[in-house]
Amino acid sequence: MAAVVTAEPHRFDRFGASSVLVRLDARRTTTSAGVTVSGHAPVLAIVRGDPDGLTVGRTVILAGRLRPANDPREVAAVDVQRLSPAAHSAWWWRAADRVRAGVRNAVQFGPADARALVPALVDGDDAQLSDRVQEEFRRAGLTHLLAVSGTNLTIVLVLALGLGRAAGVGRRWLILIGAVAVVGFILVARPDPSVLRAAAMGSIGLVAAIVGGSVGVRVLASAVLVLLFVDPWLAKAPGFILSVSATAGIVLGAQPLAAKFARWMPRWAALVLAVPLVAQLACLPALVVLSGQISIIGLAANLAAAPLVAPTTIG
Repeated sequence: MAAVVTAEPHRFDRFGASSVLVRLDARRTTTSAGVTVSGHAPVLAIVRGDPDGLTVGRTVILAGRLRPANDPREVAAVDVQRLSPAAHSAWWWRAADRVRAGVRNAVQFGPADARALVPALVDGDDAQLSDRVQEEFRRAGLTHLLAVSGTNLTIVLVLALGLGRAAGVGRRWLILIGAVAVVGFILVARPDPSVLRAAAMGSIGLVAAIVGGSVGVRVLASAVLVLLFVDPWLAKAPGFILSVSATAGIVLGAQPLAAKFARWMPRWAALVLAVPLVAQLACLPALVVLSGQISIIGLAANLAAAPLVAPTTIG
């Protein structure tokens, strides 16, 4: 089978040995009967050990046994017996890898938990995150911070466009800067379905923050209807619910709150601070429904963490 790696590998222990789960896009498959099938097919590969070369965008050649997949989004699962990288990933994937490596290197001299947590908060790189830290975030009601969301992208876009405006860039070039920022964000955070939804929600939030809440509400409602029409199961996905809630908060509350903050700070800084704060507040009702509980500690933790999301993402 010739396939392209489409997601970051996740390591786990099975029967006392290390293994890796990685999602692939199968491009060419040859069966034991000699039949070759070409096309695009999402598969889940289980690889024993800790192989090198499983970077997103890279082509690999593998041999193994196919079996039915547990996830309906995948055509099959494959227990890999032999694997070898066939070609390097494209330059844009290598550039994204360098950015992700730069985030990890920026905190390499910090405590172990910080080295794992900062990449997870910034670009969704949670490979080194311990079970203990994830459980602590769950108890504090901060699990949503560990997932890439539209808030992350909105912060990046606000910063990029704010710098562009400060430099006197025209509207057309601002649109180009925004498009490049969106594509770069997707490459760095990886084009998983949740990241693509976050990119859609974050882009809508940015439009709302620039042109005003009334237009943003219509754009948000239209986007939600289209996404649910394409994939109705999104209505039950916690990530989608939180993304929509956060974007709705940005649409309705970012401008008024930023106007209040702008009395004491520059406009761009006020917007960067207001966006994550209203997004976190808007997510709280959904988090209560999803978790089945309300926590005063969780509420206080979210309010305290919200202003720190932007500096962490930017830094």
